[in-house]
Amino acid sequence: MTKSRNLVAIRLAQSLGISKINERAKILGLDEDFPPYLSVSLGSVPVSLMDLCEAFSAFARDGSTVAPRTIISVHSAWGDPLLENETRSTPAISAQNAYIITNLLQEAVQDGTGTRARALGRPVAGKTGTTNNHHDAWFIGYSPYLLTGVYVGFDQLAPLGRLETGARAALPVWLAYRRKVEHLYPVQDFTPPAGLVMARIDAQSGLLAGPGREGETYLLPFMAGTQPLQLAGTKKDAFSDLTSEEKLLRQIY
Repeated sequence: MTKSRNLVAIRLAQSLGISKINERAKILGLDEDFPPYLSVSLGSVPVSLMDLCEAFSAFARDGSTVAPRTIISVHSAWGDPLLENETRSTPAISAQNAYIITNLLQEAVQDGTGTRARALGRPVAGKTGTTNNHHDAWFIGYSPYLLTGVYVGFDQLAPLGRLETGARAALPVWLAYRRKVEHLYPVQDFTPPAGLVMARIDAQSGLLAGPGREGETYLLPFMAGTQPLQLAGTKKDAFSDLTSEEKLLRQIY
């Protein structure tokens, strides 16, 4: 996820079942018609920036989405309230799931395609997006107090230009805006909910990294009871039985 490697998304979609992913997309507020194809996991169905921000709001909060409001309130010339649009939230995923996704998206900012967002100097989670032939570029980044989405593209479908990715075209816009408004909010980090455990994971195998383990490791959150219990190097690589890349691509194209 941090490096936006598409085959990882395809493998996950194949493992979970694309129908489950489509159902969850609906719950998160994405109302588009998603076909039962693995390519959906790569973004083959267009969605609006408004809907995408609503979906991401579940990760920034406690797992519940917030419906967008273009008008928050209306007052008379004398200050009397005429209209108040209250916040409407809908449970979508568990608080533990939301925090785990946020933790992954923080890695995307710290060591992935969203590294430019580190310049904000505050805890941020986010994800870049780039469509085929660089037609569209976007970035959604959030803190516990504010979520911001940026989309860049032409009115008529056309390439933005070579190398105009989400990180290059959309993220700088996001950063320029956030730098102007961050002073309105206190510095705040994401708080893990109850029911999570942290485990040091070996990046190569996906298993527990034992003492003195060489190579790259990550400290990752898991729902209690779902964390790996096997030490890396003591059994067959956890990723070795995944369907080959060639077979996966044949299913998509």
